[in-house]
Order: sequence, then structure tokens, then C-alpha cells
Amino acid sequence: MASQVVRPGETIQLTGIYGARYKRFPLGALFMRNITLKMGLNPATHLIPDLYRLLREKKLKAKDVITHRFTLEEGEKGFRMFAHKKDRCIKVVLMP
Repeated sequence: MASQVVRPGETIQLTGIYGARYKRFPLGALFMRNITLKMGLNPATHLIPDLYRLLREKKLKAKDVITHRFTLEEGEKGFRMFAHKKDRCIKVVLMP
């Protein structure tokens, strides 16, 4: 979806944990619109076993991990809140 909504010449940032092969990647569309794609692994993979354990033991609900929701326009505010761990921020979701 990001490849369809980003303006020509802009950047898409993909951060997370991703390991699957994806054959329908829109490389041509990104190339023709001069889109920069930046990506990297989330440095929190070491936390996954503990999260699974907490979910199995019902000490954590998956929906509890999302602590904050912002509109796309508030994205910078959400990023800063997450980066500085303000207001006990764990996970921010940006909503269109």
C-alpha cells in the first residue's frame, strides 16, 4: 500500500521482523517513481520468546501491546513518544 500512496521521490521506511519471500513486490513502480526504500530488522527480536510466554500464560493480551494510536498526521508525535518511552509507550499504531 505504501508504494501506491507515497509521493514520487519520497522514502518508504520498512522496519520490523520480516523473513518471508514475497514475489509480487512492486519494484518497477518504485523505480519509475524514484522511491527510496529503507529497511532493517527490528532490534527487539530477543524479546519475542518472553512475549510468547506471557501470551501463553495469559499474563498479556495481544491487544495490550498496542498502547497508543495516532493518525498519520500525528506520526511524528507518535514516533517521538515511542523513542523516548513517554507515557509508558510500548507500541504505536498509525491509523489512516
